[in-house]
Amino acid sequence: MRRVPAIALVLLVVAVGVTAQTLEDFGYRVLDRTSVDGQANYRVRAANGQVLDVSYAGAFSAQRAEVLEEVRHTMAGIPGLRLDRLRVVFDAGRADIVAVPSTFRIDGRDVSENMPSGMQFAYTDFLTYDFRMRVDNLFLRLNGQFFTGEQFTQKIIQAVQEPALFVQSQDPQFLFSRLDALNQRLDELVSEDAANQEMALSFAQESRRFDRMIRSDLSQFEEETEDAFDDVAAEFQRVTAELAAAVDALTARLDELAAGQAAIRADLESYAELQAALGEEFDVARDGSVVLFTKSLFGAVKELDRDTIAAIVELRQAEKDLPYEEAATRVSESTGVEVDKKHVLAVYALYFNDYE
Repeated sequence: MRRVPAIALVLLVVAVGVTAQTLEDFGYRVLDRTSVDGQANYRVRAANGQVLDVSYAGAFSAQRAEVLEEVRHTMAGIPGLRLDRLRVVFDAGRADIVAVPSTFRIDGRDVSENMPSGMQFAYTDFLTYDFRMRVDNLFLRLNGQFFTGEQFTQKIIQAVQEPALFVQSQDPQFLFSRLDALNQRLDELVSEDAANQEMALSFAQESRRFDRMIRSDLSQFEEETEDAFDDVAAEFQRVTAELAAAVDALTARLDELAAGQAAIRADLESYAELQAALGEEFDVARDGSVVLFTKSLFGAVKELDRDTIAAIVELRQAEKDLPYEEAATRVSESTGVEVDKKHVLAVYALYFNDYE
C-alpha cells in the first residue's frame, strides 16, 4: 500500500512549540485573507503562478507546507486535468482538498462537465478520493485510494463511457454472478464439443481455482474490516479491481474458445457438404455402372432410370434372399418398366456386394 511518510508525520501530530510561520515564509504570495471562527482563509499565488485557496487554524508549519506542495504536485500530475480552482483545508489529522477543473480531457473527451461539484480528496496517511459524477441520469460515486494519475483517469472514463456497468462493477456480488455465468457457459461449451474437451476442462479448473481464491480474499477482507478499516478498504479496492480484470480475462478466453469451436463446426459443415457431394457423385457413378453392365457386344446399352434402381434396392433390402431373376420380374411388373436381369445383377453387386 502506498504511504506518504512526511505527510503522515504532520497529519498525525499536533504541532506544539513550533515557531509560528506564515505562507509567505514558504514562497506563497497572499492575495486575500479572511478569518471565520478562528480559521484563517487565504487566497495565495504560488511561485509558478498558480492561484489556490488555503485554510487552516493555528500556525502554518513546515509540515503543512510540505503537504500543500505534495497536493499541488499530485494534481499537476493527473493527465489532461486543468484546474479552475484548488482549495486545501487543514484540520487536525487531515487535509481536505477540493479540485474544480476548468477542463479534464480523457481519451479526447472533456469530463469536467460531469463534475458539477468538482472532485474531493483527503490526505490522512495516504491520498483518497470520494466524489460524485453525473452521467446521463445517473449519479455515480467514485471513491478509493489514489495510486497514480493514469489509474485515476482510467476509472473516471470507465464510469463516463459505461455508467450502468460501472455501478455494477463496484459490487463484488455482481462480479461473482459474472463468474458463475462464465462457469456455466464453459460447462455448456465442454458438453457441446468433445474435440475441445481436454483444453476446456483445464481452463475450467483454472477458472474455478481463481473463483475460490477471490472469494477467500473477500471473506478475509470482511473479517478484518472492524480492526483496520482504512487498510482493508484499500485492499478491498485492489481485490475488486483484480477480480474485475480477471473476469474480463476469463470472458476473453471463453470467447477465444467459442471462436475455436465455431471454426471447427464450420470445418465439419464443409466436410459434411463435401461428403454429400462425393456421395452424390458416387451414386451417379454406381447407377451409371448399372447401366453399363448391360452393354452389348456392339456397344448398345439399355437405359434404366434412378427410380427403378431405387425400387430394386428397396425390394432387395426387404427380401435379402430374393433371386435377381425374380426381382427383375417383380420390379418390371410394379413399375411398368422393362428391367433387364443384368440390371438387377449389377444392382446386387454394386449396392449389396452380392455377386452370386
